[in-house]
Amino acid sequence: MGKKGKKSRRQQAKKVDTDNVIFDNVSSRICGLLDLTNASAVKELYSDCATNLRVGIEFIKTKQKVLCKLEYGPNHLCKCVLELYRYLIWLEDRRYNYQAVVEVYNDLKDNFLFEDQKIGKDWLEDDDMDQSTADIQQIQVLYEFALVATKNGNSDTSCICKFLYQQLRALPVDATLNYVNGVELLGMTENVLRAAKKFDEVIDLDKKLLFLPNLPERLKAKVSLAVSYVERYREEYHLRSKKEDYILINNFLYHIRDNYTFNNIRNPSFKLALAQWHYLCHKLSDEKHKQLCYELSISNIEKIVENEWTFKDYCSTCTQAPTKDDVKYVCSGCRVSCYCSIDHQRVNWRKNQVRGTCVGHETFCPVLKAYRKWKAAAKENKERMRRRFERECLDFLAYGLRLEKKCFELEDILAE
Repeated sequence: MGKKGKKSRRQQAKKVDTDNVIFDNVSSRICGLLDLTNASAVKELYSDCATNLRVGIEFIKTKQKVLCKLEYGPNHLCKCVLELYRYLIWLEDRRYNYQAVVEVYNDLKDNFLFEDQKIGKDWLEDDDMDQSTADIQQIQVLYEFALVATKNGNSDTSCICKFLYQQLRALPVDATLNYVNGVELLGMTENVLRAAKKFDEVIDLDKKLLFLPNLPERLKAKVSLAVSYVERYREEYHLRSKKEDYILINNFLYHIRDNYTFNNIRNPSFKLALAQWHYLCHKLSDEKHKQLCYELSISNIEKIVENEWTFKDYCSTCTQAPTKDDVKYVCSGCRVSCYCSIDHQRVNWRKNQVRGTCVGHETFCPVLKAYRKWKAAAKENKERMRRRFERECLDFLAYGLRLEKKCFELEDILAE
């Protein structure tokens, strides 16, 4: 019995050593790829990040059967898989590759199962905040974003809003917000819903958040409300009376101005909302008031252009940094916006955004072109090119955003 016992213990020790070697090999390989990914992310080389993560996913697939046979293998596999897939899905969402997000999500569902439960919306109802649950919830929320962005019939924005509200409501008063329950997710939710023209859902969510006593970034919710009100009026002005919309937006903007300085709010969406608001109000008074509204509108658009000009060497869709080896696709119209690929140029032309705003480059291109020519003009032509830039700004508001026939007039405000 003694010899058999010693032999059994030696076999167990040998098995433990073998398990540890396998764990160490897998962990070192995954950690190495994640280190490379993080190094590329610091340099804003997002295509390199995606390549490293996909290599890691293919590697973990080859080790799946081996790890599942070990005593603690499934837990180790689950940790590695969720970390890789969560990072890749976040990255593809960051690059506006929404179809890629859907494909990666489906690949995760088809190849890996966790705790005998399929990944789906049910995970958003789970209050257990361990790391695995948090990772799956992030993956699910980003997948729901992608469905909305691709106009998939299975998209459900209500589950996103409910999940976000529950996360923020559960925070302690002195909480420091992280990705799952923080401002970044809130901003993403608001942008996705506004892009899908679901303004009432954004407004309802932000109103709920304003009543939370533990929301550190209260200004962000107020700014989002102001943007949503203006965008909703632009898209749905015929559904409500102009007088009601005017009073609502005017009072809300004055409330923000009384508590904060507009110049300190650098959100491009808010700058665009202010530009639209001043233009919409230019017919309410005399010529002097009209000129002031024009100047304020142009000033806010100029700040958006300056922000775009600062990042003119970066991809206007995914903000990826340029490299010496990459081909840089530059817009032939404005010669300011550049892209890391043809696909990102096509996305940004009509559907996407001017860095934080729901405006396609097609309508904003003439403004950037006029700004570039004004900056490059000789001293004797500066004033003339400046006037042209101002004219392009007003044309962008009047015809690009189709505000010319939506302006408030005195008869609308005085109407019963």
